[in-house]
Amino acid sequence: MNIPEGYAHKATSESFNQAHKVVVYYNKVEDLYLLQVNENAGFFVTKTELELVVHAGTDVLEMAAR
Repeated sequence: MNIPEGYAHKATSESFNQAHKVVVYYNKVEDLYLLQVNENAGFFVTKTELELVVHAGTDVLEMAAR
């Protein structure tokens, strides 16, 4: 996936075996985050949407651990 101009790297998270990776980019002009979930796919979210994804994901993982 080509990262659009204006997006700066913010964070990378990899699985222990490095088989999976998520990279987060941010564009301050558009005030949007780009979440790259693999080499060929990504999606754009606002800060609020990113917060909701993190919150919902945390809830799901906590429930799955029970």
